Amino acid sequence: MANYFEVRVKRTYVDENNAYKTVKEAYLIDAVTYTEAETRMAKFMEQQYKGESYTVLKIQASKITMLHAQKVEPIDDEGTMPEMSYFKVKCIALVEIEGRKKPKRIPIIGLIKAVNPEEAVVEVAPMMDETDNNYELVRVEKTKFVGVVIVNKK
Repeated sequence: MANYFEVRVKRTYVDENNAYKTVKEAYLIDAVTYTEAETRMAKFMEQQYKGESYTVLKIQASKITMLHAQKVEPIDDEGTMPEMSYFKVKCIALVEIEGRKKPKRIPIIGLIKAVNPEEAVVEVAPMMDETDNNYELVRVEKTKFVGVVIVNKK
């Protein structure tokens, strides 16, 4: 199971009018420790935004345990992709345990990239198929994440 950290950064850049702009962004980082999360964030920022200054404002452990990316089709003939956001979904997995009358309720929090909340709800079923459990969808909410950084481990 993956470990995720929520990393908030403040980035300063020069826009097309030669004015300095500052933006605050949130990322979800796949890492084992806080130090590794900060290192991966630094590497990502250096690759993605060369020459721009940034500051890591906050790193915190995330309750997110699953990620799901939806397959997206272009919305027109020019290949324009729809504007997508990250949605946090909370489900309760119902696990049958021998010797118990009622199933155990285990919370599962996932992150789904979708166009709108309705599509995020539709994508919950494919995400939860990995768990082989019955589940109840409790909540869907839009997040401020602008990206997810996952390092392929070989």
